[in-house]
Amino acid sequence: MTNHTFKTGESRDQVSLLPARIEDYVGADNPVRAIESFVCALDLAKLGFRHADRGAEEAGQPPYDPADLLKLYLYGYINQVRSSRRLEREASRNLELIWLLKNLKPGYRTIANFRKENWAALKAANRSFVLLARELELVGGSVVVNDSSDVGQLHAMAKAAKDILGAKALQVLADEGYYSSLELKACEDDGIVAYVPVPEGNKVVEKKGRFSRRAFSYDAGADAYHCPAGERLRRVKGHWQNASGRIEIRYASRKAICQTCRLRSRCLAENASQRIVYRWEHEDVLERHRARMQGADELMRRRSALIEHPFGTIKCRAGYRHFLVRGFNKVRGEWSLMALCYNLSRVLNILGLERFIACIANLISPPLRAPTALLNLICTALSPFWTPNSPPLARCRQALPFAH
Repeated sequence: MTNHTFKTGESRDQVSLLPARIEDYVGADNPVRAIESFVCALDLAKLGFRHADRGAEEAGQPPYDPADLLKLYLYGYINQVRSSRRLEREASRNLELIWLLKNLKPGYRTIANFRKENWAALKAANRSFVLLARELELVGGSVVVNDSSDVGQLHAMAKAAKDILGAKALQVLADEGYYSSLELKACEDDGIVAYVPVPEGNKVVEKKGRFSRRAFSYDAGADAYHCPAGERLRRVKGHWQNASGRIEIRYASRKAICQTCRLRSRCLAENASQRIVYRWEHEDVLERHRARMQGADELMRRRSALIEHPFGTIKCRAGYRHFLVRGFNKVRGEWSLMALCYNLSRVLNILGLERFIACIANLISPPLRAPTALLNLICTALSPFWTPNSPPLARCRQALPFAH
């Protein structure tokens, strides 16, 4: 036996360092096969990807299949490779990408243009995966959890989530920064039940030792307010619009009663002669919201637990701390790509590779005989899990619930 000073690698002059088949470059349990199966199951033309509906009879140099470029981006964003130039290099040296792209090597301009030109299709692809997760009962479609400080965004975001999920009703949990009376009203009108902590405000009046509006109780039967001393504040004719656009109703006390009230110093400012309380014309919306929030402690704890995981993972593990494209629409497309990659990773962690691929094959099965081309695509993804006892197409038809 020959002794060696160090461990030695194989000679670079040997005939082949790699397996003879590209199929052997990745193992049967490699997650890259999940990307292959998911993209092959998408109707890219319906989603709006450019060139997806191109026919073989068209003239000119054929473009890259958008399916291949989507696979490249999914792989890159999952593995923290987002730059088009880095993706170009990886396609030439990364064995998983060589397998995924069947040894195609698109240039960085082609890669970058795909991301810029297909922003709307990337949003649609992300939506299709959310619907897939809902079919797999991994998304309930009843609760979209947000964490931001953008007043005026609650209804728009919740409505978009409701439409994406196809839900008839939706519960939305948000932090205090989303609180807005007009947004809560819009949510209620659209069948969205919002849970948003009620801001306490700066409590300037309380700090001065006077009663705030919360100390006045509303009597719905009499359409009047009662002050802490038990006196009634009656409704003033007319409506007023405040700075935020809300239409409000005024309720005023009687000056004569306020002048002799024992609690006058704790209720009125030094130069005021009567107390006026403003009530929004849709104040009942806020009253229902306040009643909901009384028993929402568990839901809000759930919000905190759910929201920290995705944003922490996306920003820290995946490194998504900035966008690589410019323009609002393009940024929305890249965000959809980020979200799709995060969701794909989460589903794989929950289901595992084999179950995920089987679920995709099960969900896309049509009620009638499946086209042979579609069966072959699914068989390609599932083939590593079967023993070679029969031809691939026959094994696929036996294993999957297609009608034939």
